[in-house]
Amino acid sequence: MNAAQFRRSILRVRVLMPLIGLIGIGGFWGFRQLSRASYIAPAFENGGEIKVVVTDEQGNRIQDALIVPHGLRALQDPMTGYSWSEDEHGPRTIYATDQDGVVNLQYPKWVTLQSGTLTSGVILYASHPQYCSKWSIECPIANVDAIQPVHRVKLIQGGQIRAKGNRSNPNEPLGSVYAHLSNGDFATAWKDDGNSKISPVYAPGPHVARIIDQTDPDNLQFSDPIHVDLVAGQIVDVDVVVRPGMRFRGKLDTPPPVTNGFVVVTVVDLVSPTATRHDECACWRTWTTVNETGEFELHSLPPTSSITLHAWCDGYVSQNPDPTSIPHYAASTHRGSLPQFIDVKPSDAVHTIPMEACAQFEVTITDTNGRPLEGVEAHLNPNILVGVGGMTLFGYSTRAETRHPRQYASFKEQINDQMQAFRFIMSAQDENDLRPTYGGKTDANGKCRIDHLPSADNQALWISHPDWVVKDQATPPFHSSIRPELRSGELTKLSVQLVRKPALTPNMLKAPAPANAIKPPTVLQRTIENLKRLIGI
Repeated sequence: MNAAQFRRSILRVRVLMPLIGLIGIGGFWGFRQLSRASYIAPAFENGGEIKVVVTDEQGNRIQDALIVPHGLRALQDPMTGYSWSEDEHGPRTIYATDQDGVVNLQYPKWVTLQSGTLTSGVILYASHPQYCSKWSIECPIANVDAIQPVHRVKLIQGGQIRAKGNRSNPNEPLGSVYAHLSNGDFATAWKDDGNSKISPVYAPGPHVARIIDQTDPDNLQFSDPIHVDLVAGQIVDVDVVVRPGMRFRGKLDTPPPVTNGFVVVTVVDLVSPTATRHDECACWRTWTTVNETGEFELHSLPPTSSITLHAWCDGYVSQNPDPTSIPHYAASTHRGSLPQFIDVKPSDAVHTIPMEACAQFEVTITDTNGRPLEGVEAHLNPNILVGVGGMTLFGYSTRAETRHPRQYASFKEQINDQMQAFRFIMSAQDENDLRPTYGGKTDANGKCRIDHLPSADNQALWISHPDWVVKDQATPPFHSSIRPELRSGELTKLSVQLVRKPALTPNMLKAPAPANAIKPPTVLQRTIENLKRLIGI
């Protein structure tokens, strides 16, 4: 699902997952002094309403544009994007703009009750079948004493691709097709256009695409990477031949027997060799298991000359790559662990995957008197590069070959289905999703142990409990700033003290007012303006 390429990165694991790939500073807003000394957050509370106006590039209002709130910013934690959780934030509603291009949508007062963080901004997704979809639209919320600004969203016209060609058998025309595309949205089945297939609207500019024929869902066929330069309002015609996927075989360089072994493979297609942004690549991602001898096989990858791969099993993880094998796009953008970059050999060759002993981590959590605390959640977040500049948790993957886009009766049905899939991006929907865990709850001795960790990434330790917080981090959002130093083949031990979580107070809920908040005029200002009008100034 190129929409997201995990949108584009999954940064942390917590009870409430921060949103993928959201970069930038969220809005600040003030909070009126409460009359009580402390405040107990209710189970759910509506925060208010924001107004959104959707237009095209010429300023014309767009009716029936679909707006979906998919993330939030927090007043006390503005640098982090949080995913929309229906348990805490209410239903994720799909809003449609009226004839004036306007929609009024509700937002929750609290981003997370456990951390005592208030909503300071809403992050939206906007889409319309005749325009390019738009992700990560930031809508800061003004001070409660200020007039809420009107949030304006501009959708641009895009171009389309029309494909004509055949399957590997020249007598078989293209069947049901879709594409993985750079800077694309959710993968959607293309429509018939005479003897050709025509794509949805994609953003103008250069792209790389793989057209995938899913006529036989169990035996997909792939085009070679296609480079197109789309122009708004125009259709680019391409001739394609799709063919069966390639076979890839490998063996982990670990002593047998291998237990709980997994391999994640990504095929990265670049818009250009000098790509530096996540929207300049298209990724096909899948995974498989490893047998007791350390061998594995993938039967149908998009035909390519190189792949990226990372692997792990009990006691071992794949090594960081030889520096000479790291391509330009990875060397210039990575921030965590790197996969192996492998030049693909003939299909009968077995590729050896270099492995190393995994890092291990054990945290002991107590109160300030040294008494162990049971049931405290502790998590690490080992990240690994995906594509160009994208990050996800080490080992997280979905079998792309099992996600088959379909035709929808309506555009709203399509968006609803796709957003339903997006909200489960961090959790397994079925046996085709791989979601290893890197944490758990402390036992009766206050201990939590985490294994099969890569050592290359500077990982943050997240500690969470309804009633306890890390000492010296006793104000919302109650984040710890602990980053243990992990080493291959070693067990790193750490002790952390917690204190009772304090009651929320008015001072805890305050933050600077935003620069863009529209404040109502004072009495003096209104008086001066009235005088100016009276005397014609």
